[in-house]
Amino acid sequence: MRRRTCAVSSTRSTPAWGGPDLGYAVFDLIQAVPVNGKTESTKARITALVTYDAKSNHWRVFHWHATLLP
Repeated sequence: MRRRTCAVSSTRSTPAWGGPDLGYAVFDLIQAVPVNGKTESTKARITALVTYDAKSNHWRVFHWHATLLP
């Protein structure tokens, strides 16, 4: 069986955080996969809803959604 590799890169297109307890971010994701010697790319837009966890002092993702882009 042939081993497949995948390269994923993302950029944050809109750094929009709502407030101190609840926020969101939108990322553009490009996934590149080699197929038969050529690289095929898929683009998606990811929206992540996050909440702030005061105990750990970190933002935590509680929901995300991906939409394929043309």
